[in-house]
Amino acid sequence: VKAAADYETALVGVVKTTGLAGRELAAFEAEMSGFVKTFAISKGELLGLAEAAGQLGVETKDLAKFTKIMAEMGVATDVVGAEGAKSIARLLAVTGEGISEADRFTSALVALGNSAKASEGEIMHMATMVGQATSIFGVSGADVLGISTAMKELGLRAESSGSSVGRAMIAVNTAIESGGASAAAM
Repeated sequence: VKAAADYETALVGVVKTTGLAGRELAAFEAEMSGFVKTFAISKGELLGLAEAAGQLGVETKDLAKFTKIMAEMGVATDVVGAEGAKSIARLLAVTGEGISEADRFTSALVALGNSAKASEGEIMHMATMVGQATSIFGVSGADVLGISTAMKELGLRAESSGSSVGRAMIAVNTAIESGGASAAAM
């Protein structure tokens, strides 16, 4: 009974944040049922991921795909649940890439987490700070992840690293714009 109530509550959250209704909602529910069979995750947890995605403006056409990607992340990494979904969606928004790049972005994140001395969660925490500091320069999500991984492996703290990267990018940009000796030095 509790599981059914939790499911209904989670479904109401998805409806509220996404606007899904009628046939679209039924199709989405059916797709989520298929995911439950594939992943070790409850329908309620899946719907929680979908609700978080809806809160962040993930379009209904991308909702099932993003929810599936985040379910996979929850199985394979320490970037889990609604908070993990929010951090990835926000970073993709900051870099201007959008949810359509979530699959490529999360694949890069997992590859870096597997090869670095940092977990995916640690890299994402650093990437959130670096992404905010570099957003005006059009730095891609993959580049943000690479910079963040390198900084994390050096043992740098996320809070100071983001502002340091931002200041360095501003200095380079200023030198390039001013030209002359400053640009040549860069």
